[in-house]
Amino acid sequence: MNLPALNNTVVTAAVDYGKDTTLIITMRNGLYLLSDMRAVPFPVKNEVKEAQIYSATATANGRFALGTVNGGIYFINKKGDVVSQYSTDNGLQNNNVRALLANDGYNLWAALDEGVALIQFNSPIQRITPTLKGRTATYASLVYNNRLLVGTSTGLYEAIIDSFKTPDFSQSQSLFTKVPHIDGQVWSLNLLHNKVLIGHHDGAFEYHSASARYITRLGGGYWLYRAARRQGSYIAGTYQGLQQLIATAKGFQSDSSFNNLLKETLRFVEIDEINNTIWASHPNRGVYMFTMSKDFQKVTSVSLLTDKHGLPSFKNNYVFRINQTIVICTEEGIYEYDTLNKVCRPSKMYQQLLGKISIKYLTQDSNNRMWFATDKTVGYFKDQKVHFIQEIEDLLVPGFEHIYPYNDQNIFIGSTNGILHINLEKYARQTSKLQVSFSKITAGSNNDSLLFDGFQAADSKGNISFAQPPQLSAKINSFRFEFTSNQYNPTAKVQYQYKLEGFDTEWSTWSEKKEKDYTNLPHGKYRFLLKGKDVANNESAIVAYSFDVPPHWHQTVWAKIFYAILAIGLAIALTKIHQYRIAKQKQKFEKEEAQLKYLHELELEHSEKEIIKLQKEQLEAEMQFKNKELAAATMHLYKRGKLLNKIKEDLLLATRALQDTGEKKDFIKLLKLIAEEEKRDGDWEQFAIHFDTVHNKFLQRIKKTYPTLTPTDLKMCAYMKMNLSTKEIAQLMNITIKGVEVSKYRLRKKLSLSQDNSLTAFINDFS
Repeated sequence: MNLPALNNTVVTAAVDYGKDTTLIITMRNGLYLLSDMRAVPFPVKNEVKEAQIYSATATANGRFALGTVNGGIYFINKKGDVVSQYSTDNGLQNNNVRALLANDGYNLWAALDEGVALIQFNSPIQRITPTLKGRTATYASLVYNNRLLVGTSTGLYEAIIDSFKTPDFSQSQSLFTKVPHIDGQVWSLNLLHNKVLIGHHDGAFEYHSASARYITRLGGGYWLYRAARRQGSYIAGTYQGLQQLIATAKGFQSDSSFNNLLKETLRFVEIDEINNTIWASHPNRGVYMFTMSKDFQKVTSVSLLTDKHGLPSFKNNYVFRINQTIVICTEEGIYEYDTLNKVCRPSKMYQQLLGKISIKYLTQDSNNRMWFATDKTVGYFKDQKVHFIQEIEDLLVPGFEHIYPYNDQNIFIGSTNGILHINLEKYARQTSKLQVSFSKITAGSNNDSLLFDGFQAADSKGNISFAQPPQLSAKINSFRFEFTSNQYNPTAKVQYQYKLEGFDTEWSTWSEKKEKDYTNLPHGKYRFLLKGKDVANNESAIVAYSFDVPPHWHQTVWAKIFYAILAIGLAIALTKIHQYRIAKQKQKFEKEEAQLKYLHELELEHSEKEIIKLQKEQLEAEMQFKNKELAAATMHLYKRGKLLNKIKEDLLLATRALQDTGEKKDFIKLLKLIAEEEKRDGDWEQFAIHFDTVHNKFLQRIKKTYPTLTPTDLKMCAYMKMNLSTKEIAQLMNITIKGVEVSKYRLRKKLSLSQDNSLTAFINDFS
């Protein structure tokens, strides 16, 4: 196939685009649509190209997932628009995506440089992120004029939605855009009389035609708005008490004539038209009740309700209006106001359902469900039944909980990262049956014996069978069971319960812990039972694993037989004790006799050792005497040679100083006589006799072993045997020090010694 557009490009994936068209993905050159043997560039952001697309797959919602080298995972629609992105900025463990797999079309598995990620498209709970990058906390949401509005800490965002095409808004392929003219913290979105009022840190705003219009900052920041009795009049809770806005033909305006008697921040405000009052709560003071004039234009009185008026505490109280009734959510459940006695009392209906749960947010949907938020999670109740959505536990914005139940397919919940979307219809009919399984079973004190590696086979009926465990030794009596479920989402909150038949008498308590250890089990047959429970309290089927702990050898039948034989042998042994004692006495007598004989031999041996010792001492004395004679002879030769050498030097100097030729001749004759005397070997022969006597005929033996040795060589050997220095040897032999070194060199050659062998050590060790 000749495709010039793809020349010199690295193709990393090919995905079916539909209508006989294939989406070609390259590493660095973007995307192409291949149809009718032609490759046409597919528009995509440069940001995606620069991230280097390494893998891709299609998903069942008509999108394409692109795994990149350094940008994480991009999801694009068939127009090439980036719908969402998952990276380290919003929860992905690593941005380098090696491979993608769409499981059942909705669950996307991603192989990363560091681990594996799961993105569940078919989950009834989805996260909608107004911004593609970074974690963005959300505080408000609203569906208005086919737009989804989301208020965040960085401003207001909107996305166009088509409720007919995508009833589940989380599946919409529209992109969010930032609404202009409004930046910073958005607290609330209020739809009143088909108008959208925005509670914002910088004041009051109105949303209109994809833009925001500033209204006023009177009262500081604005929390929320409620419609008053008079048409076009709205009460707002602000940083500085209550304010009133009036709708005019030119838009909203603040009513400066409204008398704000209380300069306190009022985040929760509700209007009780029946009793002509406005209720507002302060987080650290209590609940305020404003009594209004009949025309609702003035505040006539303000009452503060605290623990003195029946509330559990003056802190953490929130007011809401449910079914035309004002309720107060407290730290110990929901309270109502008794207008007759002017005290707050626990609500019988709500207390019966929820008890003393601390509620932070309360609202009602179109199907009369009551939605509530606690410190950690969200729930709802209807028809006297309470349901908690544990999957979103710990994801809410603490202190600023938000629930917007638009319809059963679109429940929006504010979170610390994006807006959470719940499709309640899908959530209620989840068909994914909870299953638990063993992921690993090991044995041994160090868990070094693998009994099960996690792969299970199922028969035609779906029953799971295990391979027969290997025969274990009695020393292996410790086991570790690791298990899991088919609920991959970390928010699934699956709990487990187990029991070891043959050891445990009861099932364990429910726990999210995924392993169990047993140590030092006694021998016997065991069966480990395991089951799970999801957040809806649906329990899984029980799975089991059977194994045996064999007995030690001393606990077997053969050991008992051995014990019987041992007892019989002991009885036989007892009958022979008498014979043994007699034999023992005989042995004792023989031993004493042998001992006497041994002592006698020791005395004889001691006498012989004394004689040998005396002989040795005598020999050593003789040797010492001879060594002294040899040393004296050596010293004599040394002094004689030194003296002759001194006389010769003095005569030589005197001869050189004489002028008379005749006298010089006489001195020269005398020098020759001295030289001849030095060469005489008579003294040497006498010295050699003494030396061989002391050193066990050393000179004779070495001469015999090395016949080529000259008398000079033998002298060198003798002097070295006596450990004389080079200078002393030169004096005795009447040669220079260099001459001594030359003689040693020649001697080394005659003895066939290498450079690595010591001549002195050889002569000392020669025997």
